[in-house]
Amino acid sequence: MGGTASLPAVPAKQLKTLLSVTHFSELHLKALHAHFQSLADSRHGGGGATDEASAQPHISKKGFLRALGAEEGSSLFIERVFTCMDGNRDGYLNFLEFVMGLDLLSPEATAGERLRLLFDVYDIDGDGLVSKTECRALLAAAFVEAGVTVPPTDLQKVVDKTFEAHDLDHDGNLSFAEFQTMADKRPGFLRPVTLHTKQIIDQHLAKADGTAAGGAAAASS
Repeated sequence: MGGTASLPAVPAKQLKTLLSVTHFSELHLKALHAHFQSLADSRHGGGGATDEASAQPHISKKGFLRALGAEEGSSLFIERVFTCMDGNRDGYLNFLEFVMGLDLLSPEATAGERLRLLFDVYDIDGDGLVSKTECRALLAAAFVEAGVTVPPTDLQKVVDKTFEAHDLDHDGNLSFAEFQTMADKRPGFLRPVTLHTKQIIDQHLAKADGTAAGGAAAASS
């Protein structure tokens, strides 16, 4: 992201829409737009793409993972977040999808909004329920990404105990209501889907402005 003086304008129609439906300011949206543009690449390059019809840049899953410091196949959780952000399921994020997804991850989003996102992340097959298989897959991936080794039998015990406590109708799945009841009893449950985007942007902008000011001072001396 560049400094505040160098940020390109967001297309007026998109800016108006995003200001009305997200928690981001115009400055934050400009910074996100600049970052989004830097991530977009050619469709064949693997980073992003340009939609021929709208002539707007898109980011692929590979580009999204790279932006978060992950490689393709290395983070099931991040891949699931990408899929949930990809509203039209075309395998790419346009700018609106990108920003609205980040908005859902922000602390300013309601607990209900973030809980729905987390539920959708776990609901891999999109049937509106979280099965033991889906729960086990996400938990196993989380342990691997954290560098923690958990024997399969122990992992299954965690899943079984979770469902024993929260699968209230004993159908072998967690509905959204059951998932919500589980979240209510666990402080920090929404931490995986909470990203302090505004703070990150502000830090980048302050750093960029400081660098620019230092360069200008050096040039004038």
